[in-house]
Amino acid sequence: MLRFLLTLAALMVATSARGEDVAQAVRDRLLALAPDLPGELVVEVLGQHGGDSVSPESLKVVVGEPAGRWPRARVAVPVELRRDDRVVRRMTVWAAVQWWREVDVYARNAPAGKAATEIAVRRQRMDIAAHAQVADLPVDQAGALRLARPVRAGQPVRSGDFEPIPDVLAGNDVTVEVERGRVRIRVPGRALSDGAVGERIPVSLEVASQPVFTRVITPEIVRVEE
Repeated sequence: MLRFLLTLAALMVATSARGEDVAQAVRDRLLALAPDLPGELVVEVLGQHGGDSVSPESLKVVVGEPAGRWPRARVAVPVELRRDDRVVRRMTVWAAVQWWREVDVYARNAPAGKAATEIAVRRQRMDIAAHAQVADLPVDQAGALRLARPVRAGQPVRSGDFEPIPDVLAGNDVTVEVERGRVRIRVPGRALSDGAVGERIPVSLEVASQPVFTRVITPEIVRVEE
């Protein structure tokens, strides 16, 4: 009975040591993927890994690269246990990741379409592993940008949050040009949708009951085309 217990204890130690070796190899591999990453990266390998059918002294742990975006909050890593260049076991090891950085976060909720110049942000240290494309508020371009989607207070600022402000905004007053040969007529109208120079947008006219489609020529002028 005592011999059985001693043997069982030895197997448990071997399995634990192998698990620790695999976990450390996975941590080292993930951290090596982004040596110059700003902030602090924390990697926790989930679960115990290894097996009782092989000797830990003869094993080599080979860690592959995770698929998809890195860093991210949960990542699956392919691992092979090899002995004498022969694969003894393949496994997928999961790791939980935290990426702590000082970033811009929104100070208040804001709707889509709000100008970037009117957005309030604050600096905050937070875990951004679950957020893609985190970026500072583009202050140098703020006058030409607006929110492309609604944002909530406490969310980190992301590069995809913003889009260029269109040359014409829905509701803007515009001058509508109509050309017929040498005759050019100009009448007032109101844009019914956003549009950039060169795009077609519908415009309502005081002199017409139905909207007309026009080509944006400048931020103030649109033209009816045949």
